[in-house]
Amino acid sequence: KLASLISETFSEMIFVHGHVHCDPHAANLMVRFDERGRTQLVLLDHGLYRRLTDEFRLQYASLWRSLILADEAGIRRHSLAMNTGESGV
Repeated sequence: KLASLISETFSEMIFVHGHVHCDPHAANLMVRFDERGRTQLVLLDHGLYRRLTDEFRLQYASLWRSLILADEAGIRRHSLAMNTGESGV
């Protein structure tokens, strides 16, 4: 359950809001429980963030979708659109 909460939190930050926490290690995460006993994730050390442009965020999300679906053409297309990978491949 905790792994899902961490994954969902960082995925939402990146893919929905375009924020990247640049120092996400265990010492910068805290777990607590609210008054109803629900698990909450607290992110610490907000000194280093990167804001993704909407264009990059959408290309990055599309790249991950292509990776999950093993869509080689999509992987190539989105990688090149983000200026990664080799041109002419």
